[in-house]
Amino acid sequence: MFNLKKTVELLKGGILEPGETWESYRSENHDWKGTACLITIPAIAVSTILAGILSMTFPSYGMVGFGAGVGIGGILLSMIMSLAGVAVASFVISYLAGVFKGKHDFNKGLAALSLAAIPAWLGGALSPLPLIGWIISLAAAVTTLVFLYKIIPVYLEVPEDKRVIHYIISVVVTFIISMILGAILVAGTVSSMHTAALSTSAVTGKIEVRNFARDGNPSLQHRISFADSIMYASARQAGVPLVTSDDHFHGLNEVIFIPKPETG
Repeated sequence: MFNLKKTVELLKGGILEPGETWESYRSENHDWKGTACLITIPAIAVSTILAGILSMTFPSYGMVGFGAGVGIGGILLSMIMSLAGVAVASFVISYLAGVFKGKHDFNKGLAALSLAAIPAWLGGALSPLPLIGWIISLAAAVTTLVFLYKIIPVYLEVPEDKRVIHYIISVVVTFIISMILGAILVAGTVSSMHTAALSTSAVTGKIEVRNFARDGNPSLQHRISFADSIMYASARQAGVPLVTSDDHFHGLNEVIFIPKPETG
Protein backbone atom coordinates (compact mmCIF):
# COMPACT_ATOMS: atom_id res chain seq x y z
CA MET A 1 0.00 0.00 0.00
CA PHE A 2 3.04 2.26 0.26
CA ASN A 3 3.53 4.46 -2.80
CA LEU A 4 6.60 6.69 -2.70
CA LYS A 5 5.36 9.04 -5.40
CA LYS A 6 2.00 9.46 -3.68
CA THR A 7 3.66 10.00 -0.30
CA VAL A 8 5.95 12.71 -1.68
CA GLU A 9 2.95 14.42 -3.31
CA LEU A 10 1.01 14.36 -0.05
CA LEU A 11 3.89 15.69 2.03
CA LYS A 12 4.58 18.44 -0.49
CA GLY A 13 0.89 19.30 -0.84
CA GLY A 14 0.42 19.26 2.92
CA ILE A 15 2.88 22.16 3.13
CA LEU A 16 2.29 24.14 -0.05
CA GLU A 17 -1.38 23.47 -0.83
CA PRO A 18 -2.97 22.13 2.36
CA GLY A 19 -6.61 22.88 1.54
CA GLU A 20 -6.55 21.24 -1.87
CA THR A 21 -4.56 18.29 -0.54
CA TRP A 22 -7.05 17.72 2.28
CA GLU A 23 -10.03 17.73 -0.06
CA SER A 24 -8.34 15.48 -2.59
CA TYR A 25 -7.26 12.94 0.04
CA ARG A 26 -10.68 12.93 1.69
CA SER A 27 -12.35 12.07 -1.60
CA GLU A 28 -10.10 9.01 -1.93
CA ASN A 29 -11.63 7.59 1.28
CA HIS A 30 -8.57 5.74 2.65
CA ASP A 31 -8.86 3.55 5.73
CA TRP A 32 -6.45 3.91 8.65
CA LYS A 33 -4.02 1.36 7.20
CA GLY A 34 -3.78 3.26 3.93
CA THR A 35 -3.15 6.54 5.75
CA ALA A 36 -0.55 4.94 7.99
CA CYS A 37 1.36 3.56 5.00
CA LEU A 38 1.08 6.68 2.83
CA ILE A 39 1.55 9.47 5.37
CA THR A 40 1.94 8.64 9.05
CA ILE A 41 4.72 6.04 9.12
CA PRO A 42 6.83 7.50 6.27
CA ALA A 43 6.60 11.05 7.65
CA ILE A 44 7.51 9.98 11.19
CA ALA A 45 10.35 7.76 9.94
CA VAL A 46 11.89 10.48 7.77
CA SER A 47 11.47 13.11 10.48
CA THR A 48 12.94 10.99 13.26
CA ILE A 49 15.85 9.57 11.26
CA LEU A 50 16.83 12.97 9.84
CA ALA A 51 16.59 14.57 13.28
CA GLY A 52 18.74 11.79 14.70
CA ILE A 53 21.39 12.22 12.00
CA LEU A 54 21.46 15.99 12.52
CA SER A 55 21.66 15.44 16.27
CA MET A 56 24.76 13.31 15.79
CA THR A 57 26.18 15.94 13.43
CA PHE A 58 25.50 18.78 15.87
CA PRO A 59 25.85 17.03 19.27
CA SER A 60 25.77 20.29 21.21
CA TYR A 61 22.14 20.84 20.28
CA GLY A 62 20.63 17.38 20.16
CA MET A 63 17.32 15.90 19.20
CA VAL A 64 14.24 17.39 20.84
CA GLY A 65 13.21 15.16 23.72
CA PHE A 66 16.37 13.05 23.81
CA GLY A 67 19.30 15.40 24.24
CA ALA A 68 22.57 15.66 22.43
CA GLY A 69 24.09 12.82 20.46
CA VAL A 70 21.02 10.61 20.46
CA GLY A 71 21.76 7.09 19.25
CA ILE A 72 19.87 4.43 17.33
CA GLY A 73 17.97 3.45 20.47
CA GLY A 74 16.79 7.01 20.95
CA ILE A 75 15.68 7.23 17.32
CA LEU A 76 13.68 4.01 17.56
CA LEU A 77 12.13 5.08 20.86
CA SER A 78 11.17 8.44 19.35
CA MET A 79 9.47 6.70 16.40
CA ILE A 80 7.53 4.39 18.68
CA MET A 81 6.42 7.26 20.91
CA SER A 82 5.39 9.34 17.88
CA LEU A 83 3.33 6.50 16.39
CA ALA A 84 1.69 5.80 19.74
CA GLY A 85 0.93 9.49 20.19
CA VAL A 86 -0.67 9.76 16.75
CA ALA A 87 -2.82 6.71 17.39
CA VAL A 88 -4.00 8.06 20.74
CA ALA A 89 -4.65 11.55 19.37
CA SER A 90 -6.60 10.17 16.40
CA PHE A 91 -8.80 8.08 18.67
CA VAL A 92 -9.41 10.95 21.09
CA ILE A 93 -10.20 13.46 18.34
CA SER A 94 -12.57 11.12 16.49
CA TYR A 95 -14.27 9.87 19.67
CA LEU A 96 -14.88 13.37 20.99
CA ALA A 97 -16.11 14.44 17.57
CA GLY A 98 -18.95 11.96 18.03
CA VAL A 99 -19.62 13.29 21.51
CA PHE A 100 -19.93 16.81 20.10
CA LYS A 101 -22.38 15.81 17.35
CA GLY A 102 -19.75 15.24 14.70
CA LYS A 103 -18.60 11.99 13.07
CA HIS A 104 -16.86 9.34 15.19
CA ASP A 105 -14.59 7.87 12.52
CA PHE A 106 -11.07 6.73 13.40
CA ASN A 107 -10.11 6.43 9.73
CA LYS A 108 -10.95 10.09 9.14
CA GLY A 109 -9.43 11.10 12.46
CA LEU A 110 -6.07 9.56 11.59
CA ALA A 111 -6.17 11.09 8.12
CA ALA A 112 -6.95 14.55 9.49
CA LEU A 113 -4.25 14.39 12.15
CA SER A 114 -1.62 12.97 9.80
CA LEU A 115 -2.21 15.65 7.18
CA ALA A 116 -2.23 18.42 9.78
CA ALA A 117 0.95 17.09 11.42
CA ILE A 118 3.06 17.21 8.23
CA PRO A 119 4.51 20.66 9.06
CA ALA A 120 5.40 19.58 12.61
CA TRP A 121 7.08 16.38 11.44
CA LEU A 122 9.10 18.10 8.74
CA GLY A 123 9.97 21.01 11.04
CA GLY A 124 10.92 18.64 13.82
CA ALA A 125 13.41 16.95 11.50
CA LEU A 126 15.35 20.22 11.40
CA SER A 127 15.16 20.90 15.14
CA PRO A 128 18.82 19.93 15.86
CA LEU A 129 20.15 22.61 13.49
CA PRO A 130 22.24 25.14 15.42
CA LEU A 131 20.49 28.38 16.40
CA ILE A 132 17.57 28.22 13.94
CA GLY A 133 16.43 24.63 14.47
CA TRP A 134 14.22 25.35 17.46
CA ILE A 135 12.64 28.34 15.69
CA ILE A 136 11.75 26.22 12.66
CA SER A 137 10.41 23.45 14.89
CA LEU A 138 8.29 25.87 16.94
CA ALA A 139 6.86 27.58 13.86
CA ALA A 140 6.04 24.20 12.33
CA ALA A 141 4.32 23.03 15.52
CA VAL A 142 2.16 26.16 15.65
CA THR A 143 1.26 25.66 11.98
CA THR A 144 0.18 22.10 12.72
CA LEU A 145 -2.09 23.26 15.54
CA VAL A 146 -3.72 25.78 13.20
CA PHE A 147 -4.08 23.17 10.45
CA LEU A 148 -5.63 20.70 12.88
CA TYR A 149 -8.22 23.25 13.96
CA LYS A 150 -9.12 23.86 10.33
CA ILE A 151 -9.19 20.25 9.12
CA ILE A 152 -11.28 18.70 11.90
CA PRO A 153 -14.60 20.18 10.70
CA VAL A 154 -13.80 19.03 7.16
CA TYR A 155 -13.07 15.42 8.07
CA LEU A 156 -15.09 14.82 11.23
CA GLU A 157 -17.95 17.26 10.62
CA VAL A 158 -17.85 18.87 14.04
CA PRO A 159 -20.57 21.59 14.17
CA GLU A 160 -19.35 25.18 14.04
CA ASP A 161 -20.59 26.00 17.55
CA LYS A 162 -18.75 22.96 18.99
CA ARG A 163 -15.41 23.42 17.22
CA VAL A 164 -13.56 25.35 19.91
CA ILE A 165 -14.59 23.22 22.88
CA HIS A 166 -14.00 20.00 20.95
CA TYR A 167 -10.56 21.19 19.90
CA ILE A 168 -9.48 22.31 23.37
CA ILE A 169 -10.66 19.17 25.11
CA SER A 170 -9.10 16.96 22.42
CA VAL A 171 -5.72 18.64 22.77
CA VAL A 172 -5.75 18.52 26.59
CA VAL A 173 -6.86 14.87 26.81
CA THR A 174 -4.37 13.82 24.13
CA PHE A 175 -1.55 15.62 25.93
CA ILE A 176 -2.31 13.94 29.25
CA ILE A 177 -2.57 10.45 27.77
CA SER A 178 0.55 10.94 25.65
CA MET A 179 2.55 12.03 28.69
CA ILE A 180 1.49 8.90 30.55
CA LEU A 181 2.32 6.63 27.62
CA GLY A 182 5.63 8.43 27.12
CA ALA A 183 6.56 7.93 30.75
CA ILE A 184 5.75 4.22 30.50
CA LEU A 185 7.81 3.80 27.32
CA VAL A 186 10.77 5.71 28.72
CA ALA A 187 10.63 3.78 31.97
CA GLY A 188 10.59 0.52 30.02
CA THR A 189 13.55 1.62 27.95
CA VAL A 190 15.55 2.79 30.95
CA SER A 191 15.04 -0.55 32.65
CA SER A 192 16.76 -2.33 29.76
CA MET A 193 19.75 -0.02 29.38
CA HIS A 194 23.01 -1.91 29.42
CA THR A 195 24.73 0.80 31.43
CA ALA A 196 22.75 0.15 34.58
CA ALA A 197 20.68 -2.67 36.00
CA LEU A 198 17.66 -1.46 37.86
CA SER A 199 15.94 -3.66 40.41
CA THR A 200 12.93 -2.62 42.46
CA SER A 201 12.60 -3.28 46.17
CA ALA A 202 9.07 -4.17 47.28
CA VAL A 203 9.88 -3.21 50.85
CA THR A 204 11.49 0.19 50.44
CA GLY A 205 9.94 1.26 47.12
CA LYS A 206 13.44 2.30 46.01
CA ILE A 207 15.50 1.50 42.93
CA GLU A 208 18.81 -0.23 43.31
CA VAL A 209 21.27 0.82 40.62
CA ARG A 210 24.03 -1.76 40.26
CA ASN A 211 26.84 -0.03 38.43
CA PHE A 212 28.66 -2.06 35.78
CA ALA A 213 30.93 0.71 34.50
CA ARG A 214 34.38 0.48 33.03
CA ASP A 215 36.46 1.59 36.02
CA GLY A 216 37.03 -1.87 37.48
CA ASN A 217 34.65 -1.40 40.40
CA PRO A 218 31.59 -3.47 39.37
CA SER A 219 30.57 -4.20 42.95
CA LEU A 220 29.68 -0.58 43.74
CA GLN A 221 25.98 -0.29 44.56
CA HIS A 222 23.83 2.74 45.33
CA ARG A 223 20.21 3.03 46.37
CA ILE A 224 18.57 6.07 44.82
CA SER A 225 15.03 7.15 44.02
CA PHE A 226 13.22 6.18 40.82
CA ALA A 227 13.46 9.73 39.44
CA ASP A 228 17.18 9.90 40.19
CA SER A 229 17.79 6.53 38.56
CA ILE A 230 16.09 7.69 35.35
CA MET A 231 18.25 10.82 35.25
CA TYR A 232 21.42 8.81 35.80
CA ALA A 233 20.62 6.06 33.30
CA SER A 234 19.50 8.61 30.69
CA ALA A 235 22.83 10.44 30.97
CA ARG A 236 24.69 7.14 30.57
CA GLN A 237 22.61 6.24 27.51
CA ALA A 238 23.39 9.62 25.95
CA GLY A 239 27.07 9.12 26.66
CA VAL A 240 27.50 12.29 28.68
CA PRO A 241 28.52 12.80 32.33
CA LEU A 242 25.90 13.78 34.87
CA VAL A 243 26.83 17.04 36.61
CA THR A 244 25.16 17.35 39.99
CA SER A 245 25.44 18.45 43.59
CA ASP A 246 22.99 15.80 44.76
CA ASP A 247 24.66 13.59 47.37
CA HIS A 248 22.67 10.59 46.12
CA PHE A 249 24.86 10.47 42.99
CA HIS A 250 28.19 10.83 44.81
CA GLY A 251 30.45 7.90 43.94
CA LEU A 252 28.64 6.79 40.80
CA ASN A 253 30.72 6.38 37.68
CA GLU A 254 30.65 9.12 35.04
CA VAL A 255 29.18 11.61 37.51
CA ILE A 256 30.80 15.00 37.98
CA PHE A 257 29.98 15.74 41.59
CA ILE A 258 30.21 19.37 42.70
CA PRO A 259 29.93 19.72 46.48
CA LYS A 260 27.46 22.25 47.74
CA PRO A 261 29.12 25.35 49.22
CA GLU A 262 29.12 25.43 52.96
CA THR A 263 26.79 27.99 54.51
CA GLY A 264 27.18 29.97 57.65
